[in-house]
Amino acid sequence: MTPHRPLLRPHLRPVAALLAIAATVTALDAPPQVTVRDFALDPMGNLAFHDDRVVLHPKLLLGAGADSNVYATKTDRIQDCYFEALAGLEARYDIGDSQRLTGNLEIESKRWVKEEDRDMIGGRGRLDWLHNDGAGLETRATAGYARIDDPLVESGVRIERGVGDGGIGVDWEGRTLRLAGGLAFVGEKYFDDGINWTAEERRNQRLTADATAGWRYASDAETYARIVGDAWRYPDETSRFRNSNGVQALAGWRAAPSTRTKVLAELGVEYRAYSGYYLDDSNYGDDHTLTPAADLSAAYLWEEGSSATLHGYSHMVGSTTSNGSLLYGAAADLRYRLRTKAFLLAQVQTYHLTDSGSAVGVPVEERATNAGHLGAEYLLREGVAVRLIGGYEQSWAQLGEDYERWSGSLVTAVAF
Repeated sequence: MTPHRPLLRPHLRPVAALLAIAATVTALDAPPQVTVRDFALDPMGNLAFHDDRVVLHPKLLLGAGADSNVYATKTDRIQDCYFEALAGLEARYDIGDSQRLTGNLEIESKRWVKEEDRDMIGGRGRLDWLHNDGAGLETRATAGYARIDDPLVESGVRIERGVGDGGIGVDWEGRTLRLAGGLAFVGEKYFDDGINWTAEERRNQRLTADATAGWRYASDAETYARIVGDAWRYPDETSRFRNSNGVQALAGWRAAPSTRTKVLAELGVEYRAYSGYYLDDSNYGDDHTLTPAADLSAAYLWEEGSSATLHGYSHMVGSTTSNGSLLYGAAADLRYRLRTKAFLLAQVQTYHLTDSGSAVGVPVEERATNAGHLGAEYLLREGVAVRLIGGYEQSWAQLGEDYERWSGSLVTAVAF
C-alpha cells in the first residue's frame, strides 16, 4: 500500500524509502505528490508564485469510521463510531537549483459518537530542508510534531500523545564510496495514563547519532556498514521507566535487481545498558540486553499504480512491564490497479513482543498480534480520492489482556 499510510502502527510500516532506493531524498526537479495524511495524490494544480519557485497546495479530508473494541479489552467491549475532518497546507520553496524547503501542516479533528472522552484535536506539521550540490554531497534537516492517538503496540489501547522530532544529516557519494551521518532527536509526551503507569512518568526523549560507510559495486547496488548510538532519557525517571544507552552495529545490502524490483537487507545486533533493574528487582536480569537487529524489505512494482512490498524487522522498544521488549514481525502490502482509477488495497502483518525479564515465579510477558486489512480506493478525478477499508486484529498476551478488534473507515481526500 506504499506510499500510503500504514493501516496499523507507525513503527510497523514497510520501508517507504525502499521504493525510491535509486533516488535521493527527492530529486529537486521531480514534481512531488501531495500527502493528505495517509494519501499520496497528484494535486489538481499548483498555486505558484515567484517564477514557480513557491508552490502551495491546500488540502482537505473528511471521513467516518467504526471500532468494535475501542479500549482493547477481552470482555465488556465498547464499540463506537467516529467522524473526522482534516484541513492542511503543503508548501514547497525551491530556493535555488540546488535547495528545496518543504512544509506540511495538517490540523485534524476526531469526534466519537458515544465515547466523547476520546475526542481529539490533533494533526501534524513538518519542515524539511534539502541541499544537493550536484557533485555528490547532500545535506538535509527536518523538524516535526504530531499529536496522535494510535493504539499502543504493547496493549492495543488508544492513548493520546504528542511526538516531536528533529534531525540533520549529510550524505556524500563518490564513484564507489558513500559516507553518511546524522543526528536526530525525538521527544514523546503522553496526555493519557495507562493501565499501570502515568502519563508524566512515561514522558521521554531520545537522542540518536548514526554513521554509514558504503561501497557501491554497481549503479544500483551497495553494501554498507552502519553504527547507531542513542541515549534514551525519562525526565521523571522511576524504577518502572529506566534511562538507557544503546548501540547498534549493522551490515547492510541494497540493490535493484531489475527496473521493477528493490531489495534491502540490514542485519546486526543491538546492545542496551539500563540505569538499573526493572522495579529494582535483580531477578529481572535486564540491566543490560543484547538482541538481534534486522530490517529486511523487498518491493515489486510491476505496472504503474501496482506494487507489492514485504518487510521483516527486529529491534528493541520501550516496555511498561520490563526495561524493554524485543519487537519482531513481518508485513506484506499490496496495491493493485484494477482499472485506470480503481485500486485494490490489502495488508497482512504479524508481530511479537517479548519482555527483557520477569520477577521470580512470573512468566515473561509476551504478546503476539495478527492483523489484516482489505479495501479499495477510487480516484474521482485528479487530486480527489475515496478509500474504503475494513480490518481485523487479534492479539494474545501471556499476562496482559487478550483482545480482538474489527474496524472500518470511509475517507475522502482532496489535494488542491
